[in-house]
Amino acid sequence: MGVLNWPLSVYNILRVAVLRTRKGLYSRRMGLSIGVSTALGLAAFGYLLGPTLNWVIGEKLSLKIFHFDHDVLIALWGIHGTIIAFGLVALSFAWNSIRDIQTDPHIIANISHRLRSIELIAFLLVSNLLIGTTVLRTPAEAVPTQLGLPAGLLLVVGLGAILSRFWYVLDLLLHNSIDDKVEQYGKDHLSGDFHSPAGDFDTYLGHFFEASRREIDSERPEKLRKKLRRVESLLEALLEKDDQMATDTELWDFVHSNYNSLYRRAVAQENEEIEKKVINSHSGILWISMNQWRDRQL
Repeated sequence: MGVLNWPLSVYNILRVAVLRTRKGLYSRRMGLSIGVSTALGLAAFGYLLGPTLNWVIGEKLSLKIFHFDHDVLIALWGIHGTIIAFGLVALSFAWNSIRDIQTDPHIIANISHRLRSIELIAFLLVSNLLIGTTVLRTPAEAVPTQLGLPAGLLLVVGLGAILSRFWYVLDLLLHNSIDDKVEQYGKDHLSGDFHSPAGDFDTYLGHFFEASRREIDSERPEKLRKKLRRVESLLEALLEKDDQMATDTELWDFVHSNYNSLYRRAVAQENEEIEKKVINSHSGILWISMNQWRDRQL
């Protein structure tokens, strides 16, 4: 029986490894290894593919886009150095911006972890060393395609990686997508396939409860409803994943105490619409948990 389950176990291990790599949830040493190996892999790929691609594009299509001299390669090396400088500035901006987001410190750690800073810096530095080595090892004449193509690939991929990380932060700041990410982090946590810096599920719920308090203080009922809907969504996902949670007193003490706190804050604002939003959300959560408990008893 153990032999029959062996392929399935290997598949599950590989699946979880791919998922964690895609989400950026791994150790610093692993991130460093990924950055270095990606740069070396791209360089090797370009070196092996260069002659074939040159034949297809140069001979068949009569395009000379991969034909450049040593001076152009030196210029490309300088451009890549500028990209590294821009990348470090962008990452510095990202770190400072993420640190100021209003949420739990564990979620800040989660966001920073998924920024993939370590592997990006490792990739850029190794890429620059590879391009520099190509410059120093290439004679002052036409650059062979098997050397020019890897340099071009490293340049383009490095720029694309920096822009994608920069957009990751701008998306948080300009489009306020922090709630989307926290909800996804919570659901990833429930899947059991991810090692998350925020190990306690209450952390994700707490983010939306704190955000709800800010919306109550600002008297914004519609935005309050959106925050509370995130709480409901996470609790629904939790109950679907583990029906035993329907009777977890510690979890529900946490949930109910936060709803009571929100209600008292709403009453203090003397805003009936906000009070109704809190009451309706709390009632919906109670019905969901009761139905889940009843279904488990049948």
